Amino acid sequence: MPERRILFNALVLFALAAIALSGKFLLIRAAGSEVPYWDAWDGEGIRIYAPYAWGKLEWKNFFDLHNEHRPALSRGLNFGVFLLNDRMWDARPQMIVNAFLHLSALAILLLAIRRELSLAAWAWVGAVAAGLLAAPVGWYNTVIGFQSQFHFLLLCAFGHLALSLSSTPRQTRWWLGQSIGVAGLFSMASGFLSGAALIAIATLRAVKRREAGIRLWANLAVGAGLIAAGWCLKKEMPYHENLRVTSPGQFMDAFAHILAWPYHRMLFGALLVQLPTAWLLVYLWRDRRETPAADWVLGGFATWCLLQNAALAYQRSQGGDFIFIDRYFDLYASGLVVAAACLARLHALSHQPKRWLLYGLGWTAWVGAGIAIASFAAWQVKIIPFIEERAVNEARLLRYTQSGDPNIILLAPDGELPYPKNNPWLLHLLAIPEIAATLPPSVRAAVPVVPPSASGFSLGGIPPDLSAGTLRSAYGNWISGSPCAPASWQSDRLPTCFPFIRMRIACDPAAPPPVVALVFADGRERRVPAAEFSGATWRTVNLYTGRQPCALRIEAPTGGWVGFTAPVEVGLLSWLAGKPSKIGLPLLCLGLIVLAGTVGLASRRRLAGQNHPLRDVPRHGVD
Repeated sequence: MPERRILFNALVLFALAAIALSGKFLLIRAAGSEVPYWDAWDGEGIRIYAPYAWGKLEWKNFFDLHNEHRPALSRGLNFGVFLLNDRMWDARPQMIVNAFLHLSALAILLLAIRRELSLAAWAWVGAVAAGLLAAPVGWYNTVIGFQSQFHFLLLCAFGHLALSLSSTPRQTRWWLGQSIGVAGLFSMASGFLSGAALIAIATLRAVKRREAGIRLWANLAVGAGLIAAGWCLKKEMPYHENLRVTSPGQFMDAFAHILAWPYHRMLFGALLVQLPTAWLLVYLWRDRRETPAADWVLGGFATWCLLQNAALAYQRSQGGDFIFIDRYFDLYASGLVVAAACLARLHALSHQPKRWLLYGLGWTAWVGAGIAIASFAAWQVKIIPFIEERAVNEARLLRYTQSGDPNIILLAPDGELPYPKNNPWLLHLLAIPEIAATLPPSVRAAVPVVPPSASGFSLGGIPPDLSAGTLRSAYGNWISGSPCAPASWQSDRLPTCFPFIRMRIACDPAAPPPVVALVFADGRERRVPAAEFSGATWRTVNLYTGRQPCALRIEAPTGGWVGFTAPVEVGLLSWLAGKPSKIGLPLLCLGLIVLAGTVGLASRRRLAGQNHPLRDVPRHGVD
């Protein structure tokens, strides 16, 4: 029944999305930082947030060059996140949004091929896609908020090709596809390659069917227009000239190594990994029967992946291993997902499906082992040092925002700043009061709440072993060598208009829990549950102000001590961004359970001979 098939499809998609997002969220929790990193400081801070703070932001700022690219989509998305986050420039909400962008790009691919595959084959392709999204091989684009341009590139290319090759100019969805294709020009400089792939597949379809209608000429015109527009928008940068290939042999060598990824040191791996993609393109050329639209769309995806890899080989291979830096791995991984889809489609078309099934098992084992090795190497060699580097970056910036001493930035050793030390833009941006007011919670200046001496709390009144746990000012009623007297303190009205404030609290585990509450102008109190901060170690708590005038009240019990750090403001999306990263493992377990249950139930219905969504699709023969 169609309703049952739709239900099975939805369950599989949900399970795969949960698996993919779980890996993203776990990586963001481990290696993500609220502080913008490298390209974000000039790509966003200088181009968008500084003009916005001065009231001089124009639409042209979003389309300014960033190296060879015009990442207007990334700038527009991050600016929208900035506004929704109460004008707080926090990279972590950007990472969460980017995870959904990446997922959406691969969802387009899966939905485009669903009709021509059985549920089992489709679920296998989805599992390959989910595994590649969850694996940390493309970790850099996951934990850097400004790197959404790679996800936009995939999203626009797949969306453009899927809609253009499955419809005609007489349909609204075709025009929607062209709008997405134009938007792709403002993802990365190679955004025009979807136009080249469209021309290739449209020409192949016309030659095979010997037809020349409005669909052919419209697709050719759009493809040519995208190529021309992309070429005009692009600008070559002199400092990247030394990365471009200098000979055809060098290009072919680099291209072959890219196709062999994740075993890019083994050229023979390119044959094993890319054989399904090449075979499907040959099938589209040779088969003279009516070809479903989904096969043309899949051929368009395959062509685009090959063109994208060729562009990287041409533009970057002179830099040696530069083509294998982590930011490009999401593009290479998308080529593997397309290859898996081609393999599944060839299995469905073949008169000898067992042969393709055995090849698929070998392909899965080969690619899976390579991704596992690459993921382990990424953690050991790249991600762990990156986590340490980001902690140092946050500490350095926090010291600056607390003291305002420019020497903290100017005299910083190499690697301790989130932006190149020899570039003065970081200090210039931080010195702008309007920019300092947008910094994320981990490095922004604290809300002034100095307790009066009569309250029993004092600066530094915490046990010595807690002092090394925070770089912010800490207050408490702890007294060395004598019992702690009860202390009570309430601040003046907090000068904040943000929906949350964040602070760290520790207390004496042997004494009754202290009282931590927000007191509002009408006398209402909102207390923090003691379970959130119980214990003699620092615990981070978020207090909801609701953007209403309020004061902070803290009461220490008799004979017990309590310490707290100066609170900082937190935007709504900054608070929300901390939630998904805490559910990574439960989300992974849920996804695996739903996927296994759905496929198992569909298989059971098949064995029982009932109407089910797992049935095989018709085979036409490609052997």
